[in-house]
Amino acid sequence: MSVSDRDKRILILFVGILIFVLVYYFPIRGYIDDTDKVKLENITLTSRLAELEGKVEKEAEIKADTTNYKAKIINLVSKFPSFLQTENEIMNMVELENELKIEIPSITVNEPVEVQTSVSTDKPAPQPEAGKENPDEIVVDPIVNAPKYKLYSMSTSIIYKGGYNNLKEFLDKITESSDKKSLNTVSLTFDSKTGNLDGNIVYDSYFLEGSDRPYEEIITKTIKHGTKNIFGTVDAAKKKKSEDGENNEITEGSGLTEEGEADKEGEAE
Repeated sequence: MSVSDRDKRILILFVGILIFVLVYYFPIRGYIDDTDKVKLENITLTSRLAELEGKVEKEAEIKADTTNYKAKIINLVSKFPSFLQTENEIMNMVELENELKIEIPSITVNEPVEVQTSVSTDKPAPQPEAGKENPDEIVVDPIVNAPKYKLYSMSTSIIYKGGYNNLKEFLDKITESSDKKSLNTVSLTFDSKTGNLDGNIVYDSYFLEGSDRPYEEIITKTIKHGTKNIFGTVDAAKKKKSEDGENNEITEGSGLTEEGEADKEGEAE
């Protein structure tokens, strides 16, 4: 069977078209898809570049704002004590009681409780699917990235007895304290017999664990260290006994003087 020249040309043309189609849909098509992906990435990177260029232009302003925020954080942290104990609140109330001339017959200080922040660590981190790895994923270590500070709240409940003006001063002392304190509840009634207010006041004191502010230990100046009898009952008894002895000696001495004068008068007669 002989093939004419016309058929040969048609066959060559068909084979050429087939080769062109194969080359276009396999290697060239892949290059076109890659080009489209690169174009999309360029759009994203262009917007990111514009954002970074804007930050570079505002670099001095951003650094100033960062320094300002750090100073505010340091100032805020410095207002929180690093630790509080029961004696801190008791001595604080004793000082206010003496200063404002009020009565606080009862003080109850509860154990510190950690204040939960809005960020919860109970939710587990998402795990990657088996066999898939994301090179852009940042692995966060919960220990390394744990917060530096922990905020604690300690609630104090007192029984208040005093006048209305003293109450206002007392509440101002609590809310305007150099340490962080806040009022919780105030429940008072008027005592018609004394003309004062009686009732319960609950306030919260806060301390920040991890703060650089050192703990201020309470030192009671009213009692000397090494004093065995802190209430002074023995000293008072000794003092009373000594005074009684002195009174007896004076009485005996005065009696002898009277007898001596009487003898002198008899001799004169």
